[in-house]
Amino acid sequence: GLLGNCSTACSIDSSYSTGTINSTEGANTGGLAGLFSGTITNSKSSGQIIGMGYIGGLVGSTAGASSISGSSSTADIIGGLGSAYIGGIAGYVGSGTVTVPNFIEKSSFKGTITAESICGGIVGDVGNYVTVRRNSTDSNIDCSQKAGGVLGAVGGKVARSTTKLQLREVWRSLYGHVAT
Repeated sequence: GLLGNCSTACSIDSSYSTGTINSTEGANTGGLAGLFSGTITNSKSSGQIIGMGYIGGLVGSTAGASSISGSSSTADIIGGLGSAYIGGIAGYVGSGTVTVPNFIEKSSFKGTITAESICGGIVGDVGNYVTVRRNSTDSNIDCSQKAGGVLGAVGGKVARSTTKLQLREVWRSLYGHVAT
């Protein structure tokens, strides 16, 4: 994407990335950034994103205080053999804090995901104190295990997100796996 690694209070606003991003080794591959900490607003990605793990239409994964708002992806996301943590917006959103939760809101994914495990139309997996709200997805997800229309696995809070998709996996719901 635009940035490989931006892990200290970064800001991406009104930006666009398109084309093919192919990361055949390692993790953290995204349409805008691989590893990200900071704020993304009103930004988009399209094209094809290929990786091994922690793959997202906008970011591969977040570390530290992070928020994504009013952004979208129409990318085709492809995970290689053994790939996990794949999401239409983010592959993984790391834990926030009680007072400053990380969040994804008012964002959308309209693309495809083909991967092995923990796939979500918006986020593959979230840590603690993460809020996913007012997002939408209209996508095709082909994932071998733990797939969900909005989240592949859940550790945080979900509110008012919608999904319209074709999902090929045993779990056919908004959330693929809820931690207890």
